[in-house]
Amino acid sequence: MFAAENGLKGDPRLKSISDAIRVVPHFPKPGIMFQDITTLLLDHKAFKNTVDIFVDRYKDMNISSPLDRHTR
Repeated sequence: MFAAENGLKGDPRLKSISDAIRVVPHFPKPGIMFQDITTLLLDHKAFKNTVDIFVDRYKDMNISSPLDRHTR
């Protein structure tokens, strides 16, 4: 869904990212499919692909601060 909505459908980088994310079924409760990204962080190629997609998406948006200083 995300790929099609953002013009990434067919992007080969998405497969490495998807394959690197561990799915934990029924966590924290039945019916939930928890997506554990810690395994993505351990896969150099998949993590680089993730960062590259973010850069490609936002590079022309003139963003001056990627984080909000105000947290709860």
